Amino acid sequence: MRAYPISIRYIRSNKCKEISWQVSSWWPSSGVQTVIHVGVSSNEMIVAIKLSVMSQFRARKRFSWMILCSLAVSVPARGNPAACQPTDRAPEVVQIRSEPGGSGKVLESVSKGALSAVRLDAITLPGGVDWINVRKGTTSGWVNAKDLVCRLPKEEARAAVSSVAEEVIRDLKDRNMDALAQYVHPIKGVRFSPYASVDRASDVVLRVPALKQAFASPVRRTWGSYDGSGAPIRLSFAGYYSKFVYERDFALTAHRNDNTFAGESTTANNIWEEYPNSAVVEFHDPGSRKGNNWSSLRLVFEQDRGRWFLVGIVHDAWTI
Repeated sequence: MRAYPISIRYIRSNKCKEISWQVSSWWPSSGVQTVIHVGVSSNEMIVAIKLSVMSQFRARKRFSWMILCSLAVSVPARGNPAACQPTDRAPEVVQIRSEPGGSGKVLESVSKGALSAVRLDAITLPGGVDWINVRKGTTSGWVNAKDLVCRLPKEEARAAVSSVAEEVIRDLKDRNMDALAQYVHPIKGVRFSPYASVDRASDVVLRVPALKQAFASPVRRTWGSYDGSGAPIRLSFAGYYSKFVYERDFALTAHRNDNTFAGESTTANNIWEEYPNSAVVEFHDPGSRKGNNWSSLRLVFEQDRGRWFLVGIVHDAWTI
């Protein structure tokens, strides 16, 4: 086997606040140079790989390559809980495809026990089927979301949806459904859950056109059942909103939690079962120190083509 020269260079970038090592190797016969940058920052590993082919018609004239921090590819460091893992219901062999949907070419078939990947993006196809864009080793492709769980740790969840969550809670405070609509998932709409236990059979889902007109509509819907009595929750949107959405000033008084929950009511919290690949921002009002009069508003976001959209508004409070 022929050995080719390899150089290792230590680089410190003040702009990126990271330390990186550049490893470059040169294959003269093929005119191909491979450059690998590995940088380590406080909470993630940044890996950027570029293959540049030198033109043989430009004799020995080399081109420089600069990595900009904003263009670096970020992946979770080894052991990071943001890495994707197969679900219990995933098949024994999970397929990574070239594009979302069952018609995509199979790039790699991985046994369930050996599957560990990094999430890059996600998409919801018409009909509401979710696919996740992942990287496994050198393979990047798409996996059906029912086969993977890719949950962000609280620090990364906060970074991903912090700004949009602040806009959403402000719009909820202002009752501005026109403004809120721009953050609602364009295919799924937003699901309203009156209690911590999300119920896909009874919870009401409003898509953008209906949401914009919701306050003007006098229509009384059944939004689920009251905890304890089991009686149907029959309210107009305005009535439901006042009791199960913005029933106190969460934007002003609440503590914020990212992918974690402060309150624990008598209703089971199944948010991770129903939204396994989401990022959840909880606005928690602890109430007074006397008695269990706390309340939480949980905003559920899912990723679609690089953006995080609101898909669920879950209310939780102490009930008897």
